[in-house]
Amino acid sequence: SCSSWKACTSLRPHGFGVLLCSSCFASLEEEQSSGGPGPCASSRGGLLGLEPNVAVQQGTVSPDRAALGSAIGAAAECAVMASALKGQTTNGQSSACGLVERCMQQRPLLLKSRTIDCGSVVMDACYADSLLAIRSSVAMRVLRRGDWKSILTVPAPPLQAGHLPVMELLERESLLIATSATGLQVVDLAAGRSQLVPTSGHELQLHGTRSGLLVARPSTVTLHDLTNPSVVVASWSCRPLGLGASGAIAASTTSGAGSDASSSAERLVWLDPRQPEPITMALSSDVTAPWSRAVVPSGAEGKGASGAALGSAEGDVLALDLRAVSKPIWCARGFTEGPVEEMFRTRRMLLARADGRLGPAPLQALSWDGRHLASLPGGGAGG
Repeated sequence: SCSSWKACTSLRPHGFGVLLCSSCFASLEEEQSSGGPGPCASSRGGLLGLEPNVAVQQGTVSPDRAALGSAIGAAAECAVMASALKGQTTNGQSSACGLVERCMQQRPLLLKSRTIDCGSVVMDACYADSLLAIRSSVAMRVLRRGDWKSILTVPAPPLQAGHLPVMELLERESLLIATSATGLQVVDLAAGRSQLVPTSGHELQLHGTRSGLLVARPSTVTLHDLTNPSVVVASWSCRPLGLGASGAIAASTTSGAGSDASSSAERLVWLDPRQPEPITMALSSDVTAPWSRAVVPSGAEGKGASGAALGSAEGDVLALDLRAVSKPIWCARGFTEGPVEEMFRTRRMLLARADGRLGPAPLQALSWDGRHLASLPGGGAGG
């Protein structure tokens, strides 16, 4: 509805950026060295960008962001999101911890904001180091983030009925890839031309890696050659949970043996684009519900980022280090009211939202050390 906020289906993190959406406008938190996340929708055709300004240190405003502790940094990021959402929805009440409330009271604001008039309904947006891509109901535009001038505009491809659009912006390869009703639309930013790569459709997520383009569908993950996206380099039969710069987390069904041959169970696996077979993740956890979502480092967080998280069908959220998955860092049981539908990460925060079947689902914010930061108003289930 026009008054509700919601996080979009398959919302993906790309480093220090967070993309939220409402039926009125989209809110984007960004850092100059980050890349951008996935699907977003707006009925009025505007984007609100939140940009780094100054940080809070020991109760005063300081430009030295590097000196921020992780707790204050996470609270500062959460505060600017809460400030952007404040007054934009009547659907649910927000709540925040004391540190976040204090950051919200700081003046000047911790992050600057910028509104971009898109002229028509915004359906999707993503960004890279120096570019921003916006998909409206009629066109796809690419803008420079330095002066916010449009460098390319192409017609938006038609979508499959009932499917939200997904885009991936690959600045190094000068490519914009978007889903369509009949395949992937690949736009060469340098040449200003596009081509359609026919696929089976139903793409849920896209993510570029050094080895190619990872594409997630309901029961498969495929790796495509970026120089020739019609070529499938590898394919895995599994239920994708989350894609990242170095691979993906998925659930793979294992059949029983002997007397249990008719039964089956899901095992958590890691998909490495360099390996033909899935790698079992021997996670030690007392969470028994099926995993419903995962977030993986996107590559924009900096070298060595290894923090990932899983969400379950019962609302549990579990954080882990991909270098040592056997022992979780922490687990928040029943963190969301219902199955975890969306998860995405920033450098200092983890955000999760339930599927909304039990009513408007708030967006829950956690720091990476497991502290609950805020509960932000949300709308119904995305998609």
